[in-house]
Amino acid sequence: MRNKITIVFDFDGTIADSLTLVTKIVTQLSSKYRLKNDQLELSDFQNLPAKEIIKLLGLKWWNLPLFIFEVKQKMNKDLNEVKLFDQIEETVQTLNNIDVELNIMSSNSKKNINSFLKQKNLSHYFSKIYTSSKLFNKDKSILKIKNAYPNSTLIYVGDEIRDIEACQKINIPVIAVSWGYNSYQALKKSTPNYLVKKPSEIVDIVKNHIDYNPKVN
Repeated sequence: MRNKITIVFDFDGTIADSLTLVTKIVTQLSSKYRLKNDQLELSDFQNLPAKEIIKLLGLKWWNLPLFIFEVKQKMNKDLNEVKLFDQIEETVQTLNNIDVELNIMSSNSKKNINSFLKQKNLSHYFSKIYTSSKLFNKDKSILKIKNAYPNSTLIYVGDEIRDIEACQKINIPVIAVSWGYNSYQALKKSTPNYLVKKPSEIVDIVKNHIDYNPKVN
């Protein structure tokens, strides 16, 4: 019998190329939140985990929920600036054609995600969208999704170190993608099950029926 596979995609940095916009928004909010570094470079985002970025910015932890809320609001206004990563549309379409269920889990808002998917004509490929206002403890959210699919192999696809760490905590295979928020080298150090350089490789992994301990190339 064919093994049923469910894929959970992260949104920002995995499907949506939003890093440039997020960097711009952080700069816009720097005075209000008294951030230490209002000229944050893209390379800072790409080479450091989220907690280190927050520390680098000097963002107070008690301000984090409101800060995230404001970032989401500003993103919604400028969503037209966010592009779809190359090959994502073809990859999602191919996975859908081979009967893989696709979901999204993100700390972004459902409103932003739905608007973006509608703009790009991708809404019909995704069964469910899960959102959480929390940046951390992502493992708990992923585990809830896993428990909702007891007869399916769940695979997470994400672009950040925290995605890898969350999946490792709960023994979920994770495909790390190198075109998002964290760089290839930063992701490699966290030893994901898979590390890919282009979206089409995700399809190859699924078709090979998932090897839980491959070497990272």
